[in-house]
Amino acid sequence: YVLTNEHVVAEAQNIRLVFRGGKTFQAEILGKDEMIDIAVLEITKGEGIDDLPAAPLGDPKTTPIGGWAIAIGNPEGFENTVTAGVLSAKNRTIPRPNSEGSYQNLLQTDAAINPGNSGGALVNLEGKLVGINTAIASRSRRSEGYGFAIPSLLVDRVVTDLIAYG
Repeated sequence: YVLTNEHVVAEAQNIRLVFRGGKTFQAEILGKDEMIDIAVLEITKGEGIDDLPAAPLGDPKTTPIGGWAIAIGNPEGFENTVTAGVLSAKNRTIPRPNSEGSYQNLLQTDAAINPGNSGGALVNLEGKLVGINTAIASRSRRSEGYGFAIPSLLVDRVVTDLIAYG
């Protein structure tokens, strides 16, 4: 299984996952939750599935405000980009881009998150996943120091249901 944001795959017809080192896989959406903005993909075709790494889950509660946060993603098509900052706040609520409701209980970081980082990992210094990068607050559509991630503990609860029920 691979986690990403619902908004990343919402309109997807065919999903191809390309990993560092060139491994390529076909995947299908197994389940998604638009309100939380999480999707679970299931790899359906490709060699070496059993050799894929998995990020261990961390607990954002143990990462203090001001603690280091590292955002990983592909902003603007620059593959395997890593930026560092701090966890700026917890339990943030921001409006959804379509102005229909809001995302709630998000982590805020000043690690640069730009378009293309969505669905990427927000990890602590131990390399444990504390969040899934999901949004920025910006007038220019570029990072202005306000990046947001879905906390890993919320993701963990939702993913179990998505795998079981879609």
